[in-house]
Amino acid sequence: MSIRRSAPLDGLRGIAIITVILNHIPLVGFPRNQFMDVLQANGKVGVCILFLLTGFLMSWLYPNPSAISFWSRRYARLFPSFLVMVVSLSLINNNHFHPIFQLLLVLGIAVLARFIWELCLKIKPRFLTISFIGLQILTALWYSFYLLRIPSPVFYQTWSKNLQIFITALVNGTLTLPFGNYIGQIDGVYWSLVTEVSFYLLYPILFVPIFTQINHQKSFLWKSLLAISTIPFCWSLYFISQRTPGFSLMVPHLYIYFIAGVTIGSNLSWFQSKLKNIQNPWLLFVLFFIIFSGPLLYPYISPFLQPWVSLILVFPLGLLVIVLSTPNSSWGKLLDQKWLVTLGKYSYSLYLTHALCVDILQKYLGGFSLLLVTFALSFLLSWCLFQIIEKPYYLLPKLTVLPPKPSRLSPNMIYIFSLVSLVVVYLVYRPPTSLFTYVFPAQPTPSFILTPRQPVILPFVAARNNLGMVTSHLLNLNSGDSTLSLSLLDSQYKPISQNSFRPSEIIENRFHPLGFPLISDSLNKNYAIKYELISSDPNSQVKLITDESTLNSVYFVDKKSLFKNPSELFSWTIAKISEPFYNPMFWFCLFSILPLLSFLLWFTNPFLAKLHLTHFLYTKVVNLSRVRIRS
Repeated sequence: MSIRRSAPLDGLRGIAIITVILNHIPLVGFPRNQFMDVLQANGKVGVCILFLLTGFLMSWLYPNPSAISFWSRRYARLFPSFLVMVVSLSLINNNHFHPIFQLLLVLGIAVLARFIWELCLKIKPRFLTISFIGLQILTALWYSFYLLRIPSPVFYQTWSKNLQIFITALVNGTLTLPFGNYIGQIDGVYWSLVTEVSFYLLYPILFVPIFTQINHQKSFLWKSLLAISTIPFCWSLYFISQRTPGFSLMVPHLYIYFIAGVTIGSNLSWFQSKLKNIQNPWLLFVLFFIIFSGPLLYPYISPFLQPWVSLILVFPLGLLVIVLSTPNSSWGKLLDQKWLVTLGKYSYSLYLTHALCVDILQKYLGGFSLLLVTFALSFLLSWCLFQIIEKPYYLLPKLTVLPPKPSRLSPNMIYIFSLVSLVVVYLVYRPPTSLFTYVFPAQPTPSFILTPRQPVILPFVAARNNLGMVTSHLLNLNSGDSTLSLSLLDSQYKPISQNSFRPSEIIENRFHPLGFPLISDSLNKNYAIKYELISSDPNSQVKLITDESTLNSVYFVDKKSLFKNPSELFSWTIAKISEPFYNPMFWFCLFSILPLLSFLLWFTNPFLAKLHLTHFLYTKVVNLSRVRIRS
């Protein structure tokens, strides 16, 4: 199959991969100024560009593919090179290989992978794809329900080194990292592949039906409502992922770029007709300035609003892609530079290999020489990887693309999607405590930083008897080898119980527990929690995050007496069901996802879907006007 390539879009992809690589090169020795800050702050912007181009190209090239054929082709594009790097880095990270041998190891494994792939091509691609997706599902289930039940010290200190390497490679290679929280990333750069694969899985079964049906309606109002309702939905995904161990790795609010890409690709001719007169080269530089200076706004914006920077940047970036894809565009001629197009062509291999090259070279070089040699070595290695393992992808049989048709989006799919979304929001904002407990959050206060020799005491009043635990949301900033002491104090500030732990062990713990023997008569008594960071390093820092509550006090119930007392059982049941309702962030996320869910439910309703929305509104307005004229 000959895939249509757009030189200007390849040039934009080349710019994106440059920003990603620059983000991972330690520019030691360079003068620190605003320009250097921009260079190193835009790695995620480069990834966003790649996401939007992915969504655009999928809807442009494959407007209505069969699901298995689409998955087979995208997996064949993504995983062969990726698995080569996973196997290579698994061996390199656990052995002291010479740098030259590390590079030769990558090429050797690539040659072996090429041989295996050619053997696999004799098997039906559908069977291979289904098998690999099944392996992903099994790995995710095993990770979630077995490995997570084993404490991480047991895994890292008791299990054999070879078994650790194998399991780490398996979890990384199947991109099932978000389902757990203690298997390390083989390469921190690969986080975006998790998000990209999830998009590929959803594209033919969710995105294609929605956009096919909406485009068939030919209603600008429908499309506008979809776009408007998608933005708050993606905003809520950011906060949901932050409370879900592991899933923050996906950065799901960046899904807005895939959605924008699909929107542009499926309506490209319409967008181009509206924007065909935008050709001023100076506007191109203005757009680039807006796109790449956006991350510099983060220090001046509250964490609550920071995701909006990424959400808003989708508009100038979308405009950029539309104009660049217009034939004979003056903007396209500016980006149709051979060196940029070449970088764009090898962008995926560059993405996979550049971190290894940085790790090798930063031990020997620095400053401008590190910058130049890193790009040169990365390009050489990526060219080899492309020729050995990527190039055969373009020789695969043509992907089955179904003719566009006004197929109705299944209401059942939207019902399931809506129900899953609501359940996820509810479960995410339940307090992380055992079932037979009552949880009472304290009033939120401004977050603060814990430092050595500056203990903090937070008082609270017990809401029930049987106080047995207090949880606090702690985040490790720069704890080093410090120790954090948590103490429960009585009304006279005398210690009742104390617990110490190393903050460096905090990875994504949303709430850290302080447990102690039950206090049976705690009702309405005054207590306090004392936080003390003990360290010889005065720069050690641990943040106490109080956005949702300063702390949660937890009260345990006796299961036997609970089931013997119907009124107490009813009270406990209502309390457990309503736990998320006391969290303001629960309501924020709920109201953020409701516009999109409401739109999809309305759009797929068997009765309302028969009505053209603009015609429906027009008829109502005209009839109302006639009634008023007659009266």
